[in-house]
Amino acid sequence: MKGRKLACCFLFCLPPLRRFSTVGFSLRPSSYDIIGDIALIKTPDMGAPIRDIGEQVMASNRKIKVCAVKTAPMEGPFRQSQVHVIAGEDRLETTHKEWGVKTKVHLGKVFFSVRMSAERKRVCDLVQPKEKILVLFAGCGPQSCMLCKLTEVSRVVAVEKNPDAIACLKMSRDANKLGPDRLRIVQQDVREFKTLETFDRILIPRPKGEGSFLDCALPFAEPRGAWIHWYDFSEPGGESGGFVSSRKEVEDGCMDSGFQCRVERIVKASKTSIGKRKYRLCVDAFVWKEDESI
Repeated sequence: MKGRKLACCFLFCLPPLRRFSTVGFSLRPSSYDIIGDIALIKTPDMGAPIRDIGEQVMASNRKIKVCAVKTAPMEGPFRQSQVHVIAGEDRLETTHKEWGVKTKVHLGKVFFSVRMSAERKRVCDLVQPKEKILVLFAGCGPQSCMLCKLTEVSRVVAVEKNPDAIACLKMSRDANKLGPDRLRIVQQDVREFKTLETFDRILIPRPKGEGSFLDCALPFAEPRGAWIHWYDFSEPGGESGGFVSSRKEVEDGCMDSGFQCRVERIVKASKTSIGKRKYRLCVDAFVWKEDESI
């Protein structure tokens, strides 16, 4: 409780939080995400005291047991955010459920975006039976578990270096009653990951501004042909329905690694922008070795 009071005192001192009457105040649902039974406010400058905002959010939905606010963007090698509880139970752990799949999440220690739920399902809908799939930057496991639960994959290998995310991923695997043979979890930096296996599909939801990681992923692509889903942060380009710089980076990365590449589509991976005309997007491409026939 003492830590909770200190967090609240800290939040009241934040410059963006203007403190005046809540008369006529209404919080838009788009201003916060519901992750499990936690409401996470990402835009705290609502024109009202932060505690009033938290209480209003909880009163609007009886399923919400915790209201928290994100006070700083993701940072550090593990993509962790500064998140503080402002109302309800004093915890940041929850179980999120989407498409019937459970994910264990700690909002202050692991990256998780509820706004990519539709994108996770979109990728699942593309999977063919018996595929072997590699998920890099697997986080707490929403995509990896969904692939195992909703498709007929042969197996999924999930690679993640954040120890807190690995702990959540293992709990997610258990919560969905998945065995280690179907979902293999590897705690390792993507740059250091090695295996003799090749995969029919590789997901690369890479962190912003840390390189393409195509040179790390493509050595594990099935030489006769594999799908890659490469995630980027970009502005719309001049091509019809395309994002020029992202397309070029994938094509150049494949060429440098000795792969032929056919970009099938480029889609927005999140229903909302992440800044002024900035989007999280996904490049779906089919790749194969130059000396292999398909």
